Amino acid sequence: MIEIRRCVQRDTDAICAIQDIIIDDIKTKTELINDLFIPLCRSELEMYFLDENTVVYGAFDEEKMVAFALGTSVIKEQEDFELIYTRRINYYIRNKKLFSAEIIAVLPDYQNRGLQKQLLHNLVLAANSTDADYVICTVSPDNVISLNNLLNYGFNIIDITAYKVGEEIYKRYFMYIPLVWQY
Repeated sequence: MIEIRRCVQRDTDAICAIQDIIIDDIKTKTELINDLFIPLCRSELEMYFLDENTVVYGAFDEEKMVAFALGTSVIKEQEDFELIYTRRINYYIRNKKLFSAEIIAVLPDYQNRGLQKQLLHNLVLAANSTDADYVICTVSPDNVISLNNLLNYGFNIIDITAYKVGEEIYKRYFMYIPLVWQY
């Protein structure tokens, strides 16, 4: 049985291993690795674990981590990794408090079991415990399974935008879901 629980910094190696396996799996299917999946590097993960505004959840099959999700109420800015916002996106997010679902990754052998949806739900619950107005995320238009999972969960596409990694630019749908407060 799969158990979802909060990750801690000592889980960094397992998270990196999951990303490596996913990248290797994508390489066997397409050359568009960064178009489908943009992994976090070890130093980014370590910084996120030190950030009190970040949550990381893992899905564990006994003691083996088989999936993870990371979300944060602070969008990190980096020189070599820049989100190019369109005017439409800026209109939607202006003056809003945001919680960003940065990454959800599931090992190939554990895909199609609903883990991405469960982890996404945990991130949305975590966002509800903050003062965020929206959960935002990006997804490649070519990543049909993830895109459909997000749409089925209730996320809306605001616009298509791009990530700039070095000199490469990768298209992404910029998506959001409003957080509903129940009192």
